[in-house]
Amino acid sequence: MPPPRPQRAWGSVSAVAALLGVTLPTASAMVDRLVKAGAVALATATADRRRSELQLTASGRAQLQQIRRGARGEFARMLAGCNSDELQALQTGLSVLQRSFRPATAA
Repeated sequence: MPPPRPQRAWGSVSAVAALLGVTLPTASAMVDRLVKAGAVALATATADRRRSELQLTASGRAQLQQIRRGARGEFARMLAGCNSDELQALQTGLSVLQRSFRPATAA
């Protein structure tokens, strides 16, 4: 049986390590497990053929969608008891966080 077909490039093992704040060997082991599970595939980077890119497979994308649906459902359950003022305060706070973490754009 051929390996699952990748859907799109995501990044590198180094990017995973930086994002998660772990060492490169730890990120590499995590990626290896995802590859073996069929959730991620490695491909040669088009810009630099010495580098590998991670690509989410169709199976990986389906798993990610399932995780996101579960998280949305859990958030909805957790926030169901909030009144409109509390929800507005939460939305305002999240907007502040979004602006704070948005990458600066060149002027």
